[in-house]
Amino acid sequence: MLAHNPKTARQVDEVAVEQAYEVVRSDLAALDVVELHKMRILSLSGAIIANLVLVAVLFVGWLWWRGYV
Repeated sequence: MLAHNPKTARQVDEVAVEQAYEVVRSDLAALDVVELHKMRILSLSGAIIANLVLVAVLFVGWLWWRGYV
């Protein structure tokens, strides 16, 4: 934000900004995109399966409560 204003742009420590940029760039380069996609798919699949199990248990409970089981 300081760099956008000409008066305050002189207050920006360029060395610290460059070091922070390199840290962020190296962290982002270390990410494995394929692994992130795989984890997202597994997480979504787990949530769907958990919801289906919950619905099945509730349905069997309802059948038992109504006396059909």
